[in-house]
Amino acid sequence: MSKRLLLLICFLLSIGFLSADDMFSAFQIITKSSSAFVSLYDIDLYLYKTPSPVYPVMLDEYMVLQEGIPERKINIIITKDGYVLLKKTIFVPFFYIKEKEALKHPTVYSCSAMSLS
Repeated sequence: MSKRLLLLICFLLSIGFLSADDMFSAFQIITKSSSAFVSLYDIDLYLYKTPSPVYPVMLDEYMVLQEGIPERKINIIITKDGYVLLKKTIFVPFFYIKEKEALKHPTVYSCSAMSLS
């Protein structure tokens, strides 16, 4: 009887550990000057003009641990005519198990650009 109980407990724990693989986050970038272009640096992909929509991020192999919190490093470039190019690495922490919750509560990054004049 105790063997079956032990197997049942191990089975339930393994299901719980597998569900922890699905974690979500979301980010949004706001700049002081509107209509700045935001691009992903690593793959040279244009994302949007600011103010940005909320972008979802799913836990994947590019996840890193920072102070025990799973996060994803994302390298972005913010450009606008008449302003200095801004290259920044943002850290998007994974806090939510459901994507809807992550989209409701995105991590917001504010950036201010320096004018060339």
